[in-house]
Amino acid sequence: FGKSESYIRNRMRITQLIEEFRTMLMSEDITLATALELCKYSREVQAEVFDSHFADDVHYQNWRGYTTKNIIESMERSYSNDLEDYFFDKLECCNCGFNTKVVSLFTDDDMCGRCMNRTCLKAKNATYIVERAIETYERNPELPLARYDYRFDEGAVEELTAKGYEVEVVEYCNECPTPPVADNFETEEEYQEELAEFMEETTEITEKYQKGEVKMYALIGTRGVTLSYRSASATSSTIIVETPLVKMQNQDKRNKEIAIEKSIADTKELVKGLDVTQGDFSIFEEQATFFTMAIHLRRENFIKVGISSEKFHLTDQDRWHLVQSLTEEHKTIIKRDFIINTFREAQRGNYAAVMLNQYAEQHAEEQFNEIITKHNEVYEKRHARIEEKICDTTKATAASQ
Repeated sequence: FGKSESYIRNRMRITQLIEEFRTMLMSEDITLATALELCKYSREVQAEVFDSHFADDVHYQNWRGYTTKNIIESMERSYSNDLEDYFFDKLECCNCGFNTKVVSLFTDDDMCGRCMNRTCLKAKNATYIVERAIETYERNPELPLARYDYRFDEGAVEELTAKGYEVEVVEYCNECPTPPVADNFETEEEYQEELAEFMEETTEITEKYQKGEVKMYALIGTRGVTLSYRSASATSSTIIVETPLVKMQNQDKRNKEIAIEKSIADTKELVKGLDVTQGDFSIFEEQATFFTMAIHLRRENFIKVGISSEKFHLTDQDRWHLVQSLTEEHKTIIKRDFIINTFREAQRGNYAAVMLNQYAEQHAEEQFNEIITKHNEVYEKRHARIEEKICDTTKATAASQ
């Protein structure tokens, strides 16, 4: 073909693109460089990227118009995962084509790289967590398996439940201290000091556990299983040993929770497939809209909508109560904070930047004009210097001819 090997290999990689991105490439809606980056990800991830960021009906976080560099950064942030943060055996990952370390894209030499095949990564991580959870439970059957109502690996919990293990939902827990590693200390004295502190904390927690003052759990998180504890309820002064009847009642309660969880999952799929393009927008739908947007409410505005300024973030319950009695002033504040959050997507060359400028001009015209003037002055000076150099180069070229 009269082309280099790398040229041919790159063109062959284009066959890994999903049809939607091939069409965009042929119509020049994306560049070849962008296409080459996208095709390094699995077709499943590509489909998710297209639906979320390139489809015609996407307005929020639309990546059309992004430079290749912007897309690489966005893909790394949202669709690649740092293998250094996972604890399963990564031997198979060392030479995997979905490891960025192999294709030298995102990682330094001393790092594991990032996984671009999220399906495989999630499966390996879930398997690892399940194995650790079962191993922990078998070593100490009296230690309950538990999770928070957020920040846990759903796949692992589903698999454990399917295997017949109960996984409780608990409030915030404290992680039990872990023994220090001697190699991490410069002197033996520092190590012994840290070890003594670890032994003291562990002894104190153990004594409280034996007295029934704290409850212990094998807590399932997003990366593994940790030994954790929390204060026992005020009504519980001793450890309660479950009778067979209580165990059956708890199992029945958990079965009910599973039924609700699966109903929610199926209802999500049902709603995703509905045609809701017709009909008037209901009062409930307006509440749902503000419930969704309120997650971006800035803390400095909490008190203005009747929420304590001592809070650091809004819970679902806070947002639920907020949208039950919205005033027009509250609606305006929520909408504007939502807009301001959206402007984080503003980049040179995209429409979010155009809207950002218009918004700033509307609400802070004087300061906005100062910003534009400041940076334009810098540009004009640099432009004048380059024009002088171009002129000098042109004259020198003409003289030499």
